Amino acid sequence: MSLQTVFFLSLYASSAHADDKTIPTPKFVHSRIEKADDFLTIERIAGCHGNLDDAKSQVLAPKDILQEPEFLYSSYTKGVFNVPSPSCVIDDNPSGVQPLNMGTSDLEEYLFTEFNCGCGDCTISEDITFGEDEIMAHATEQHKKDYATYKIQRDKEVAEGKVIHEQYTADYSRWSKIRDEKLTNKAIRITVTPSQDMAEGTMTIYNFYWQMWSFCGVINSANRINIQSKEFSHPAVKKGEQLTVWLDNANTDISWGVVFHNQERASQEIINLIEEEADRRQLEGLDPEGVPETLKGVIMETGPGRAADLSDNCCAC
Repeated sequence: MSLQTVFFLSLYASSAHADDKTIPTPKFVHSRIEKADDFLTIERIAGCHGNLDDAKSQVLAPKDILQEPEFLYSSYTKGVFNVPSPSCVIDDNPSGVQPLNMGTSDLEEYLFTEFNCGCGDCTISEDITFGEDEIMAHATEQHKKDYATYKIQRDKEVAEGKVIHEQYTADYSRWSKIRDEKLTNKAIRITVTPSQDMAEGTMTIYNFYWQMWSFCGVINSANRINIQSKEFSHPAVKKGEQLTVWLDNANTDISWGVVFHNQERASQEIINLIEEEADRRQLEGLDPEGVPETLKGVIMETGPGRAADLSDNCCAC
């Protein structure tokens, strides 16, 4: 067994980069609103249930109404679909069926844990170490008895886990079918709630996917990849109103952003600032997902989507 197998951790969130990066034509809806916490929001809409025009007037959080089944090895949580009609739900796309990922270690793998092996060495005590290639020579009869006990228990856990995973997979299929049948119109929803009258103007909508590579939690590289953008005019918004911008049938696996700006400022200039920001923030030790200071208050982005390329590798050596 290799050192990498035991001591190399890779957290990987998807390299299946979505191909459809089309920016739909925005649809604008004005509504009266008493109070809003934020001037600007942008959210992924998992879909809408019921009449679409009516559903868009009731946008809900997913808690208690839309929950993906989750496999927990010794148990699983059932999927939930209690989305009222008509309504739309804020949520990312499902992550998909989790693999079983359960197994019983062989004796050598078991001993690697018992002797705290790593970086080529194994440890008996603070003063006594030996090479990983000598591990079987240090296996005592007690180790073998303890392994036999472990194997019986672990084989039982894996067998039970397989049964639970089959139940989970069946429930996931049921839940996914209902979700696909009843939820339509994945979308990006932007809201603008000004504290004073806002004149008609220009906005740039853009999309991209995140690529972040880290080592033991320290980000080595972070970039917005393949930014696509398009400029649109937006209508005026009065104080006490909320303007909702709908991007219907948008690709919600990728990340989205919006910037409100005057017509004199070119969209490409803004996109260049955004594109360079992750590198600048990384050099200064800041959160790479931040936005340019010069655009604060008029820019908003979603978080990384399912198409994000997020990798965190960590070696114990």
